[in-house]
Amino acid sequence: MNPEQKRDQMASLLYSYLALKGVIGSSSIIKENEPSEIDQLIQEIEVFNLKNAIDKALDDGDKEAFMRLTGELNERITVSS
Repeated sequence: MNPEQKRDQMASLLYSYLALKGVIGSSSIIKENEPSEIDQLIQEIEVFNLKNAIDKALDDGDKEAFMRLTGELNERITVSS
């Protein structure tokens, strides 16, 4: 995925997340989706954010953060499976 696609995806996920939290003021997303779909979307955003944090830790050469974040990501993936 190129940087532009990644930014677009993040913007879309962020907009959805903010709408779900009521920050944007649009409750149409909540009304159109089942609670399980909303929970799934929030989990996907959290995993996406963890992956970005892992990328940043790699870029920064922060081994401790990398290990902690990959462990957390593994736990989330294992729990959601």
